[in-house]
Amino acid sequence: MTCKFQGPSNPPEMPDFMVIQASNYSGPNILRLPGCENYVPIPPVESYKQKAGKTKSNIPMIRIALPLEGGDAATSFKGQGANFPLAEVDLDGWFHVPGIFLVAISRVRSPAHLHIRTFPNYMDLKVQRLKENVLDAQAFEEAVKVKSERMYRHKNCGDLFWTTHYNDLADSIIDKAFAKRLSIKKDKEELIRIVQLMFIDTDTNVIMRVLEKLIETQEYLVAEAAPHISQEDYETLTNYQKNKSVKTKGFKKTI
Repeated sequence: MTCKFQGPSNPPEMPDFMVIQASNYSGPNILRLPGCENYVPIPPVESYKQKAGKTKSNIPMIRIALPLEGGDAATSFKGQGANFPLAEVDLDGWFHVPGIFLVAISRVRSPAHLHIRTFPNYMDLKVQRLKENVLDAQAFEEAVKVKSERMYRHKNCGDLFWTTHYNDLADSIIDKAFAKRLSIKKDKEELIRIVQLMFIDTDTNVIMRVLEKLIETQEYLVAEAAPHISQEDYETLTNYQKNKSVKTKGFKKTI
C-alpha cells in the first residue's frame, strides 16, 4: 500500500505481518504457540521518499510493504540462455538427460548465487553414456585434442625436445599406429620395430624416447578405440537406470 500525507501526525495504517514456515529454522519459537517452532513472522517495512508537488512544496511519501520478492520457476530447457541473480536447482530424476545439469548450474554468475538441492552422484552422470550423441561428442573432442597436440608439436611452442627429426619420428609413429590400429601405450615394441625399418640410421632408444613423449600428450588417443560402452558397463548402467525413479511429463514413474 502507498500513502501520501502532509506530516508525521497522520501516519498510514500498518499492514498485518506474514508468517512463513522455514524447514531449516532452529531458533526460538517466536510466535510462542505450540506446533509453531519453525514458523517465522515477516514484519512490514517502511520506505520514505520526498517528492516535490505542483505547489513546489515537499510532500513526504511512504510505502509500507512486506520485504518479499516473487520467485520464478522454469525448466532447464526454458531457462537455457537466461541469466538470473539467484537460482535454486532441483534436477532430481533428470540427471540422465545429457547436458541438462550444465545448463541449469550455469544460469548464474557465481557459485555463491546457486543452491543445488540434490547433487548428482557418479552413476547419475555416467548413465548419460547410454546416449549415442554423448559418445559421438566425446569421440569428436578426442579428435580435436589429437589435432591440436600435433599442431603444438610442429610449432615447437616452448618445447625444445621437438626437433625436425623427432617430429618426423613422431609423425611416423602416429600414422602407423592409426593405420594398423596399434595402441601407442600397449604396442610399443611393435611400433618401434615398424618405425626402425623406416629410419634405419636412428637408434632404438631415440624412437623409444619419442614414443614415451607422445604418451605424455593427448596424441596417444589417435590409435585408441573410439569411446564405447562394454557389455558389462552397458548392463550396469541400464540396470541402474531401471531402478531409478525418473520424472516424465510431470509424473513420477519407475522405468
